[in-house]
Amino acid sequence: MKISFKQTENGMEITLPKVAGAMRDLTPCMRQVAGILMDSMEENFAQQGRPKWTALKASTIRQRVKLRKWPGQILIRSQAGLKASISTRSDANSATIGTNKVYGRIHQKGGQAGRGRKVTIPARPYLGVTDKELGEIETKILNHATQNS
Repeated sequence: MKISFKQTENGMEITLPKVAGAMRDLTPCMRQVAGILMDSMEENFAQQGRPKWTALKASTIRQRVKLRKWPGQILIRSQAGLKASISTRSDANSATIGTNKVYGRIHQKGGQAGRGRKVTIPARPYLGVTDKELGEIETKILNHATQNS
């Protein structure tokens, strides 16, 4: 069974193939998968990217110093910001992680921002899983499938 992993507009989603319909309710398993996704995001923030995120520009660091928000972490300026907004959702066939913050997408994918879109923000993906974590997810699902089919 191959698991689908795709980026969505506001996050990422892991979905099972059509074969999943033949199995019993996957809700408990997908809840565990959502937990792995959340743990992965937490680790991405803790390590400031896997691989490491591009460092902040000197001008951004100066702004943060004035606001007394530096030294600190690259994508954390306040406790109520991006990291705090991330949530998971799961159902019988999928587990999703994402944010409701509009600026979350620019940090995940990079691009032009600011007035007149003159500022280039490098991609600093905070939602994503390592090969090891993807293996954990596949193992959870396959174990569930073999125990419940």
